[in-house]
Amino acid sequence: MMQEENELIQRRREKMREMREAGVVLYASRYDVRDRAADLHARWGRSDPQVLEEAAPEVSVAGRVVALRRFGKAAFAHLQDATGRIQLFAARDVMDPGAFALFRRIDVGDIVGARGVLFFTKTGELTVK
Repeated sequence: MMQEENELIQRRREKMREMREAGVVLYASRYDVRDRAADLHARWGRSDPQVLEEAAPEVSVAGRVVALRRFGKAAFAHLQDATGRIQLFAARDVMDPGAFALFRRIDVGDIVGARGVLFFTKTGELTVK
């Protein structure tokens, strides 16, 4: 058990070093959070997908990553803030390559900020792209 913990800590430290070298600000003291999960769900959660697509609201959220699903060229994460959860979507073909590589480096438990456009997935989940 102790060796597994030591290996995990070592991997996390290596990831932090790589992120710093890439210019990522770790432990930032401020992030411009304009939106909360519960407010987004209340405002847009029952919208018609076409209406949401036309409005294309740009949002800025932050919170703890509580779930991750990675696929080859895309990934989903659930972000938990003080009010609830919102899903994040990242895809290689819709993001800057550096930003996508950074998204692929996050882990469950990380606290992150994200900006993007709201949309509904094929399964109907409100998501930040």
